[in-house]
Amino acid sequence: MLQKNKNLILIEGKKCKYITKGIWEVNEKLHWKVKTCFEAAITRNIFLHEELKTLVYRINNKIIAFHLPGDRKVSFNKLGLRTVHKKPLEKFQLEKYGLAQGKINPLNIRHIKNLDCVYICKKIFDTQFLYTNNGELDGTYIIEPSCLRKMYKKTIIQDYSMDFDSHLKNKIIYD
Repeated sequence: MLQKNKNLILIEGKKCKYITKGIWEVNEKLHWKVKTCFEAAITRNIFLHEELKTLVYRINNKIIAFHLPGDRKVSFNKLGLRTVHKKPLEKFQLEKYGLAQGKINPLNIRHIKNLDCVYICKKIFDTQFLYTNNGELDGTYIIEPSCLRKMYKKTIIQDYSMDFDSHLKNKIIYD
């Protein structure tokens, strides 16, 4: 739920700062630094499908990014890319763009000069808000999924993901 007043934006009970249309930064840091969607969902006390996963691959010498729910994985078969040469960008390639594992998000992938295309999984539009890192391992952005449609030069919205592990779909709560 989104609540606004003059000096404060509350989203899901969290104090947030406006970044750009549909994206806010949570003012408080996470209790520990996280690198995976699973760790982030536990720390943020959210459903795993509410955590936005952003992956960056080199596919046939093109750089392609993927946005999908944290409980899903890319199905290259659904994309017709099963037999093509593909691999995630390596650490040194990510570092060239100021990125690292656990620090990749929708805003900072725009700095990848050769980014050819961003695939957005249709499943993310089933959620009111998505959560992801803010470029730091202990920071959080809250995102309205609809704002991702126009962030990049070329986007393809399609159902290309598959369940990662169905038992992780339950909300994980640690007190």
